[in-house]
Amino acid sequence: MIEVSRDFNDGPRYVASSVTAWLGQMVGRPDPYAPQQLEDGAHQLVVSALDERLAPGVQAIDPNDAPSPVDLAPLHATPHLRRLHPNRCTTADLSPLAALPLEDLAINLTDGTDLTPLTGHPHLTSLAVGSQTPIDVAPLHTLPALCSLDLSRSPAPDLTTLADLPGLRYLALSTTQWTTLTTTNRLPTHLAAGRLAGASPLTTALDLLAALGIDTSTAYRLSGTVEMATSRRATGDRDLAPGRGLRRLLALTTADRQSHADDPDEHDSCPPLATGEPERSER
Repeated sequence: MIEVSRDFNDGPRYVASSVTAWLGQMVGRPDPYAPQQLEDGAHQLVVSALDERLAPGVQAIDPNDAPSPVDLAPLHATPHLRRLHPNRCTTADLSPLAALPLEDLAINLTDGTDLTPLTGHPHLTSLAVGSQTPIDVAPLHTLPALCSLDLSRSPAPDLTTLADLPGLRYLALSTTQWTTLTTTNRLPTHLAAGRLAGASPLTTALDLLAALGIDTSTAYRLSGTVEMATSRRATGDRDLAPGRGLRRLLALTTADRQSHADDPDEHDSCPPLATGEPERSER
């Protein structure tokens, strides 16, 4: 039994090995099959260098602003590492990761670095790669557990081979990359969710959804002026009753008409209820 929800950023929380064991805990009986808890330090670290506080019990590391390229060799001290997300730094050699039970990896590569050291990795479930130079995606076909992939920040010479990844359930790509897959009719067939990365217009997102087989015939985008019953500047409130009939409204931006007439680029002082141009679209 596990406990998980949308806001469980650190992953599922273990509850019990079975319903019987969970009921036993209610009357003070220990769970005989509970996983061993490692007690030799923090399980999750946010560090600026990989020589800080590394211990066998560490399972997640976020190196922030570490000097690039980051040497991953010190990770041999964390044999239980499951998550690695270096932020605002690059890596030149992934070979130290081959022997680790990594499940979640988000990495930025230096020019010329490839994914070959990850070939055949048995545990890697989620992978996000950033690179300025093209990378070969062939090693991805050897990852049996891979189900989440983000290549939106990486040029790849041949994305059409992603259609041959039967276990892929989530895919994040840029507009250009998605266009390549749709025009060649080589979309992964088992996706449960996809992300259109970058500031793409809504029409582009709708075209992608249509290519993925989603009915977009009822999607509308409206713009114009709606008379409000009260003035925000006078009462601090808005009457949004005119929008009551928009039952499938997903985004709304508001502006004061008088100030908008004086300066078209000036919106009302309050933040919009939602952005009119979504930065990304989720399937």
